[in-house]
Amino acid sequence: MGASAHGPTQNNAGWEGPTLCPEPTGFPSIDDDTLIKINAINMTGPLLCTKYAVAEMLKNGEAGGIIIGNSSVAEVMPADFAGMLPIYHPTKAYMGGLTRSINAAHAPLGIKAYNVNPAACMTDMWTKISDEIPEYSREMFASMGVTDEQGFARMGNLVYADPDFKRTNEPGLENDLLYASDIAKTVLAFANGTTEYAPGDSVACYPGCTYHISDLYPSIFGGETTAHQNHFFLIIDLLLSRAIALLALKEKIFVVVPSRIGLGHGKQRGPEGQDARLRGWLDLRRGSRATY
Repeated sequence: MGASAHGPTQNNAGWEGPTLCPEPTGFPSIDDDTLIKINAINMTGPLLCTKYAVAEMLKNGEAGGIIIGNSSVAEVMPADFAGMLPIYHPTKAYMGGLTRSINAAHAPLGIKAYNVNPAACMTDMWTKISDEIPEYSREMFASMGVTDEQGFARMGNLVYADPDFKRTNEPGLENDLLYASDIAKTVLAFANGTTEYAPGDSVACYPGCTYHISDLYPSIFGGETTAHQNHFFLIIDLLLSRAIALLALKEKIFVVVPSRIGLGHGKQRGPEGQDARLRGWLDLRRGSRATY
């Protein structure tokens, strides 16, 4: 629990768990203690934090309070990069549901809730995630040009970051990487009431811009994906499908390779071709916000 007992509270309990399943066999290779631990920290922890924070905020009367959930873009991107962070992902989907539930249950009491959803952020946690890629998958990532934590982050952020973003008065920080100071701007806007987002919203943070979570992966919310998004996901699909198939042959195991494009990702905007991809990109950019 962050901040004072009666003021804005950040629901910041979280643990990343395994970067990938320890073995190519998937979930059976994750021990039970790890599964219980990550669910206890990432789901039970925030719920208990919320319960006791609300109890304190009720003492404020009509002034209420603000609860800020710390989630991840993983809330709506469970298939990214061949099952990366396999148990962390569903716990962050829980955070989105918890935030909406907090807001719905306590709005009449003056208590609001928001969710901040960072992309790959340059923190100690991200370094650990990058360092703990299992040996069996390192060759796959290397074939995609990913050999260090910065490359790992850029691979995940390249579609949604603002390509025109330029940092000022932030020496040593790269324009196309996300840092804790970027996320703090969104959290501060939630806490001081200057945000343009509505209570209950989950807000994805990328270098130079933010998105409502439904813009980030709209098919989950009944919307459309842009042609640019589909083009990117198709490339990722092809690379990962090939890498996983080769791995399966090498390890003599049976695997099912999910396709992002074939799982109901909405209608592509505009006619097919390069012009549609460009229009799709512009549609996506219009959905982003430089403000918080």
